[in-house]
Amino acid sequence: MKKNFIIYAPAINIQTGGAHSILENFLISIDPKLVSESNWSFIGNSEYEAICASSNIHFHALNLNKKWFLRIVYDYLIFKGKFLKNSPPSIIISMQNTTPFTRDCDSTLTYIHQAIPFIKTFKPHPIKNLKLFLIKHFYFFFIKLGITREKSWFIVQSKWLKEMCAERLGIPEQKFFIHRPMPTDIDLQKFINKQTLKNTFFYPSLFQNYKNHLLLIEAFILLAQAHDGEKFVLELTIDDQMIELPLNLEVKYYGMIPRSEALQKINNATAVIYPSSIESYGIPIAEAIFLKTPVLASDLPYARELIGEEGIYFDSQNPESIKKSVERFLQNGQSEIKASSERFQDWTKVLENFLNKINK
Repeated sequence: MKKNFIIYAPAINIQTGGAHSILENFLISIDPKLVSESNWSFIGNSEYEAICASSNIHFHALNLNKKWFLRIVYDYLIFKGKFLKNSPPSIIISMQNTTPFTRDCDSTLTYIHQAIPFIKTFKPHPIKNLKLFLIKHFYFFFIKLGITREKSWFIVQSKWLKEMCAERLGIPEQKFFIHRPMPTDIDLQKFINKQTLKNTFFYPSLFQNYKNHLLLIEAFILLAQAHDGEKFVLELTIDDQMIELPLNLEVKYYGMIPRSEALQKINNATAVIYPSSIESYGIPIAEAIFLKTPVLASDLPYARELIGEEGIYFDSQNPESIKKSVERFLQNGQSEIKASSERFQDWTKVLENFLNKINK
C-alpha cells in the first residue's frame, strides 16, 4: 500500500524568512521517485501551489500566517477531522515548529526552526518584549502539546539544538534528525559573474531585538569614525531607523525583500555579517557559503557549528568587537568556506533515514 504523506505548513509564507526558504527548498528537493511511489499532499499558502504542481504534490490552500488563534484551532481541533478522516495511516510532516493532533495510527515529523523556547538563559520581558515572551513560553507549550514519545520525530538544524530540544521535551535524541539545509535550489549559474561591491556588508534578517541590528549600526559608526578616509556601506532588510551617520557611512534600509533579491545582494556583498544572538541555524550564512561570499558572525554555537574555523567571529553584544572583526577581515581577508557534505544534509538522506526508522 502506498504511503500517505501530508506536508503541513499553513503558518509559513514569504514573510516568514528562513522558514519560507527551508519550505521552498524542501518542496523542490523531494525525490520525484519517492513522490511517484506515495501519495503526497501539501496544506499551506497559495504561494507554494506552483511548486507543488511541478512536483506532482496535491495542493490544499490554507493560510494561517499571523493568525495565532486560528492556527491553534486548526492544529488541535480541525486538522484531524478535516485532513485525516477516512484516510489511511499518514505521515504528517509539519514544517512550522508545532505538531497538529493526529490519530494513533499516524506518525509525525516536525521541523523545529525556533530555538527561543528551548534556551533557558533567554528571558524576554512579558511587557517590553511580549511577542518574544509568548514565543518563549506559549510556543513551548504548544510544541509539547501535540507530540508523543512513540509516534513523534523531529528535524532540527544543529547538534546543540538537538541536545536542548531532547532534554526540554523529554524525547530521546534518537528521535531527532539534523538537517542543515543545503540551498540546492539556488541556480548558481546566475551568480557566476561575481561583482563584489567594495566595503559593502549585508545583513539579511527580520527585525527583532536579539538580531542586534542597532548594535551593528553602532559598530559601523565606530568603524567609519576610525577610518574617515574610507567609505563603508551597510545593507539591512529592515525599515529606516533614522539614525545620524558619519558622512563616510551609508546604511541602506531595504525593508523586506524577495529571496531572489537577497541572494543577489549576498553575492555582491564584500561579506555577509550576522550578529544575531539567538539562531537555530542562519539560512543566509549557508547561502553565502554556496555563493562564495565571506561571513562574519557572532561567536555562538549556531555559527561555529556551520562555519567552523573558516569564519571570523565577534561578540554580538559588543559593538567594538564587531568593529574589530570587520577591520581584521579587511586587513587579512578570509579563506574560502567549503560547501562540504559534512556541513550540510540534503533532504533525500533525511527522509530516507526517517523512513528507515519508522519502518523498523
